[in-house]
Amino acid sequence: MNPLAAIPRIHASLPVRPAGEQQEPPAFHQGQLLRGVVNAKSGDQQFSLTVNGQTLTARTTVNLQPGQQLHLQVVSLTPQVELQIITNDPARQHLVTLLPLLSQQTSLGPALSALTTDTGLLEQLNPALRATLLWYADTAQGFGRVVQDGALSASPAFRQHVQAAGALLQQLGNDALLPPGITQFAAELAAFFTAAADRGETPSVLQFLSTATLPGTAIIDGLLRAAMEQIEHSTTLTSTALAPLFSLLAENRESSALERLAQLFGLLTQADSGPEEASWPKSGAQMADFCNRLGLNLERLFLEGRADEGLNTLKCALLAAAQAGQSTAQSSVSSEQLIQHLELYQLVQLKLAGESLVFFPLLFPFLQQGYLFVDQDHSGRQPDHKKTGNSSDSVTLHVQLEGLGSLEIEMHQSDGRLHLTFVTEKMEQADYLAAFREELEQWISSASPISARFLPGAEEPFKKLLTRVIGDATSFIDTKA
Repeated sequence: MNPLAAIPRIHASLPVRPAGEQQEPPAFHQGQLLRGVVNAKSGDQQFSLTVNGQTLTARTTVNLQPGQQLHLQVVSLTPQVELQIITNDPARQHLVTLLPLLSQQTSLGPALSALTTDTGLLEQLNPALRATLLWYADTAQGFGRVVQDGALSASPAFRQHVQAAGALLQQLGNDALLPPGITQFAAELAAFFTAAADRGETPSVLQFLSTATLPGTAIIDGLLRAAMEQIEHSTTLTSTALAPLFSLLAENRESSALERLAQLFGLLTQADSGPEEASWPKSGAQMADFCNRLGLNLERLFLEGRADEGLNTLKCALLAAAQAGQSTAQSSVSSEQLIQHLELYQLVQLKLAGESLVFFPLLFPFLQQGYLFVDQDHSGRQPDHKKTGNSSDSVTLHVQLEGLGSLEIEMHQSDGRLHLTFVTEKMEQADYLAAFREELEQWISSASPISARFLPGAEEPFKKLLTRVIGDATSFIDTKA
């Protein structure tokens, strides 16, 4: 059997350096296509490889042979480099060539906006196509403004308060009289609050837990006591925070460390002028329209004689812009890049359709990466949520947000209940989301009872999709030092 047929992965370590020299990680980027050769077998499931001129020590379950040539693609860079072996299937190779675009979703908005500033290009488009292009650019900017000026944006007074909280925490982090555990926790919080103030954002417990480890209750209580003493002598943070601090220490002895941390964030962000109210100008129907008018079904629309609908799609507008923009090199390049993205999504849809899996990209500017699966044979469902006689298709959202990391949300309905599974990167994040179970049930418009679970283990969306499209995730070439 050809060992490459299983689309294995390789986990590789740092490049081999002479003794005493500092090792540096390979200069690869996610999605990059590489060539490699197997130098030797160095142990059980361990091999020496040369990849792009760098010698790596790698681990894989595949029986590689010395001298074997490999075509590889970078799947992941953290926590270790993962390389995936690619077969010589021409159709698959074409798909693999485009796959790195999946991790470049944030570049779509600027490229689209650039097209709408080319007045010469817009004049050459017919009114319907010009209106479509402008509608997409305006709608994308509207979604972006929600993040920049809405829920995550803070008023100047609130920003100053967050800066003062960061300064207070920094003082505690430098206090040599405090135990090391408390000073380390204070320093982590200080860096987080200062960064949030610099970005004009409201400090979020969930975002903090994406980069830090939840300390024990004793550490949090120790920091609270130290903060209380510091606030008594502070002219920046008002003494109005003292009463709730005393109450927290005296009354909530049974609360968990996670609840303590949420209360601490609430106290440190308490101010008369809080975050400005979010402005959400787009409805759910408009978000659906944003996705449905991408033009991933453009060819079918024209085959079915539905040309008017086709003219209202982004892909049709971009094809016309690429043709009209040949006199403007920059506009032509931007159009071609956007068309490549859309054609990649079409290829992914075709590839996954054979697995009864429907794929929709979520190209909203507030997502670093995002898409959803509709699993019609329920192969992606959690083990204890398998299909029953009255079970609906499973819908899974895979998204990545800046500062919060990767999140998976699986939804399906069975036996009269809506089942939701939230998967975060870390257990602390899952526990934090679980604390808002009641609010979540109020937000979801469903006439059915809701059952929700919160678990760790979310993967990066790009990596998850790459695994699904290209091959089996159980046999990768691993790079671990």
